Amino acid sequence: MQLVIEKFEYQEKILIVTGKTSIGMIKGIWKNEKEPTIGEKYFVELSIDMPIERKVRKEDLSSLAVLDNENVIFVGVCEDIDNEVYYLRFDIDWLDMLDIKAIASKKKKGDYISFSSNWRNIEIYAY
Repeated sequence: MQLVIEKFEYQEKILIVTGKTSIGMIKGIWKNEKEPTIGEKYFVELSIDMPIERKVRKEDLSSLAVLDNENVIFVGVCEDIDNEVYYLRFDIDWLDMLDIKAIASKKKKGDYISFSSNWRNIEIYAY
């Protein structure tokens, strides 16, 4: 997926970035040797720990990733399933995997799945 950096800050030795994706804002820990440049576009992958299932609301479907103070809320379409993960489509160039155990209610292909994670549990890897 693509991420445009809007701001970044250091807390102790941790570099925290906030940026815009094609579907909304995201915040997380920057995991790259180089400091990002504000306004620059990066191709990134995420590592999301400790997701918490959320109920999908109609208003969430129009903006699929929303920053909510400390938490990032994700809403994706279940594109496929295997024995361990849901394959979630967030955008044309953004497919992510979510551990099936993270979602209490059973989902099927085509279902919307919503979860959130604190920005401290989101690592952002530029490639």
